[in-house]
Amino acid sequence: MPGLAYAFRQTGNNTAQLELKPGYESEGYYRIPVVVSDAVGNKSVDTVVVAVADKNRQPQFNLSYETITLNLADSTETFTIDPFDMFSDPDGDNLQILAGNYTPEIVDMAIGSAFIDLHPLKVGAGQLVFGADDGKENGFVLHLVYVNVINDAKSAEGVPDGNMPDLPGEIEVPALFYPNPVKNNTAKLYYKLEERADVSIMLYNFSAQLIYSNTIAQVPPGDHTEQITLANATPGFYICVLKVRGKPDQSFKIIVQ
Repeated sequence: MPGLAYAFRQTGNNTAQLELKPGYESEGYYRIPVVVSDAVGNKSVDTVVVAVADKNRQPQFNLSYETITLNLADSTETFTIDPFDMFSDPDGDNLQILAGNYTPEIVDMAIGSAFIDLHPLKVGAGQLVFGADDGKENGFVLHLVYVNVINDAKSAEGVPDGNMPDLPGEIEVPALFYPNPVKNNTAKLYYKLEERADVSIMLYNFSAQLIYSNTIAQVPPGDHTEQITLANATPGFYICVLKVRGKPDQSFKIIVQ
């Protein structure tokens, strides 16, 4: 049957099993005829109706952006990123692109309406985080991007991307808080784990009062979303803290409007 692979397998004298193997293009309804016969040739005819829902695939990250090298010696050095070259969606879904800068003292990130520009500020190893969300179940991903800022006059006319010689000792958990400012009393904290860990998320007002807290034990590896409701929060500044066991704490300054 086009679009849906299936097979029958007898599992006992009086039992059988229908195995279905849907693919990413199998969405729809299917009617599978079933004929069962006994030892003397009596037959029973029936139909199995199968509904296959859309199986969403995550956005794909372009690995050529994993490491970016910028040269301070080139006064015109700017690295321009097309977000839709950095991420693509295998299902053709529209993507929302997220971006964050962990090291604004090393590299400046200017987010425009269509492109993202990177400008080197001082020699060092910078970390950026980018995310893509297609708005569907399991449809978001986060990736760390390393920026190696050098100062090499001999290469000022063009520095190819390459591996960073020195990476930070402790790598933070990729995470983004969005939207910021918060305008509709609801926000999301996106984060990615490389290994299973206990996770705590806290939100404090600027009087250091805890107004939101959630601790999740043994969160599995992968991309995760925490939805935070701020319906009772007064407009102002807040601090969101992400704690992952074995990793440096991360904090985000949040504006609630």
